[in-house]
Amino acid sequence: MQAEDVKRGKLVFTKAQCIKCHKYGTEGESIGPDLTTLSKRFKRRDTLEAIVFPSKVISDQYRSSTIELKSGVVFTGLLASDNDRVSVFQADGSKLIVKASDIERKVTSLVSVMPERLLDTLTKEEIADLFAYLESEPGK
Repeated sequence: MQAEDVKRGKLVFTKAQCIKCHKYGTEGESIGPDLTTLSKRFKRRDTLEAIVFPSKVISDQYRSSTIELKSGVVFTGLLASDNDRVSVFQADGSKLIVKASDIERKVTSLVSVMPERLLDTLTKEEIADLFAYLESEPGK
């Protein structure tokens, strides 16, 4: 078994699709929480629990909503309003823009936009590398 590796962990951060929604240093997107200081704020166990059970605790800042358009199409994601448009940031990292006037109803979701089972495609070594990366100094 190899020792944990920060460089491999950075690759896992991309492979596991964390980079689509989370920032770490200058890498990634700001849809979800910034993970740059994660290890200074949370214990490894708490971080692992948040990854395995993303809907257990959801900050109001990152609570997703489900919207139904007048056409019957339904989307779930983080919403951001801008005048007469609403941006929907979905779990797969994609962004949709809809007209606010096209929304029939909006319901706050109890399910995190962060997908469950993100670690299922990773090996134990990759998970260890991911944590090594998240616990390292950004840019190193």
